[in-house]
Amino acid sequence: MTDRNRIDDDDESPQAKKRKREEFESARAESDRERDHARRKMFTAFRLWTVCPDKRCARAKVCSGDVEACLNERWFVCISDETRTMLSKTFQLLSDGMSPHEAVAAAHADIAQRKKLVAELDARQASTPAAPAPPAPAPIRRSAPVGHCARVRGLV
Repeated sequence: MTDRNRIDDDDESPQAKKRKREEFESARAESDRERDHARRKMFTAFRLWTVCPDKRCARAKVCSGDVEACLNERWFVCISDETRTMLSKTFQLLSDGMSPHEAVAAAHADIAQRKKLVAELDARQASTPAAPAPPAPAPIRRSAPVGHCARVRGLV
């Protein structure tokens, strides 16, 4: 039996594979550019350029530097978890087809509901008595080895 019976990409020519790869890479690069542009706009809206050490950002008063560095070093540090959650939920609702006004209102309602559930859970945990701590383990005592004597080197 030969390898020709397998269903693989063996039927494609090397040029077709190269063209597919180039198309994939160009589509990915375009997607990355769009993502970075959207992040720059968001970072500018939150005025992260005011805390950015990159002087280009401060001069232009917009995000002009490395988007990944800004995301890791400033976005997660300067913007609260609640705000990031609200933005994430808003963008998710926008992609589901809601209008911007409806999406923001629904995101705020969702966050309020989550806060209420967390408060109820905290109250329930505070009202239940804590389980008693297990007793401390007994200390281990080491005894001297039995039948042990000082080592004497051979007398010759």
